[in-house]
Amino acid sequence: MDYFFYGEKDGTQIWAQTVEFLVDDLSDTARVVVFGQDITDIKRAEIETLRSLVKERQLNEAKSQFVDIVSHEFRTPLTSIIGFGELLSKYFDRLSTEKKQQYINNIQNSSQRLKQLIDDVLSISRYDANKIEIELGNINLRNLANDLIENFSCGWAVNIISSLTTISSRTNTPWWM
Repeated sequence: MDYFFYGEKDGTQIWAQTVEFLVDDLSDTARVVVFGQDITDIKRAEIETLRSLVKERQLNEAKSQFVDIVSHEFRTPLTSIIGFGELLSKYFDRLSTEKKQQYINNIQNSSQRLKQLIDDVLSISRYDANKIEIELGNINLRNLANDLIENFSCGWAVNIISSLTTISSRTNTPWWM
């Protein structure tokens, strides 16, 4: 069984499946009988199925990457909430009122960030369902950086980050330079 792709003069392209039989009636002349069938519709469906499969694999890969990114983004504020909650729980009696308030503020900020992430994921879902329009806007990077620093300012990093932030505030120079 063979498959052939034919192009007609009018531009039509067809696929054919052929079967050849050698007919030998013990004479000096060999004859070949060929049966053919137009399988263009089957081949087109096969090609479309392969294209769909490739597209599905790409979408699954993009979905996996999205889930990885979202999982990481959710872990960040959640880690902050858990960490500051544990600090408050373990050292509540030893912490100053200012430190307690700072930790509570960090928990509240991280909770708001987590809520915003959930809202963002829901917005993406609504956008995919064509139920939302995207609005572009500005963001204050300094405030965002300060929020991130606040959320991660527990443990040994407190002094380093606080010092860098103080220097940055005084000199108006980014702390990473």
